[in-house]
Amino acid sequence: MTEAEVKRCREAFRMFDKDNSGTIDVWELAQALETSLKKKPTQEEVFGMISMVDEDMSGSIDFQEFLKVIQTQRAASTKLADDSDLVNAFVALGGAPDKSGTIDYAKLRKIIYDDFGLTFKLDEQLKQVSPDNNGGAITFNEFKDLLA
Repeated sequence: MTEAEVKRCREAFRMFDKDNSGTIDVWELAQALETSLKKKPTQEEVFGMISMVDEDMSGSIDFQEFLKVIQTQRAASTKLADDSDLVNAFVALGGAPDKSGTIDYAKLRKIIYDDFGLTFKLDEQLKQVSPDNNGGAITFNEFKDLLA
């Protein structure tokens, strides 16, 4: 997290620490997250976040615990973006946007070897992620495992 991001988080934290106790409760956290992340979390998300980082089980969090919540939320957002990129690649290779369908081995081989000139052993990798061969095609989850 950059210095500017930490500063913005500290400002949000202070703004919602109404009694200057150095901690914020569940409701204050929801408001602070909305300000810091520009996203309104659900009650369930807020309770989950507090339970993950509230090391002293006080029901409220201090600034360091708050930073952990922010970092966790950012990591989750990044994962969603990565999954979106993966779905887009799957679709570009012949799969469907809802993660159904398959990618043909031959098409994947052509792109990896001919178009990109990569040299890793695709067939060995395919056997690991798709041992039953699926008729010469891989599903979304197998594609995801292949790229992991």
